[in-house]
Amino acid sequence: MRQSVTRPALPRPAWQVIRETARFVRRGGGQVEVLLRVKQADRPTFGFLMPGHPLHDYFSWLKQNDPPVRAWGLVPLATGVHR
Repeated sequence: MRQSVTRPALPRPAWQVIRETARFVRRGGGQVEVLLRVKQADRPTFGFLMPGHPLHDYFSWLKQNDPPVRAWGLVPLATGVHR
């Protein structure tokens, strides 16, 4: 049975920042993510980069998956976590 995750209730621009950051990190690798964490540590917009942030699990999922833009509602969740 496939698990799904609901896209967090965020304004579209905030969701786009998370999605595009996940794509950037996916292309650049783990070192890019570490660099972003350091450079953006004081910016609340990028809080999702930090483990423990409520949106970090969603960001991590997006790094592993690239759901189509039409997936504003439910998207498959491969990790088995339900949010």
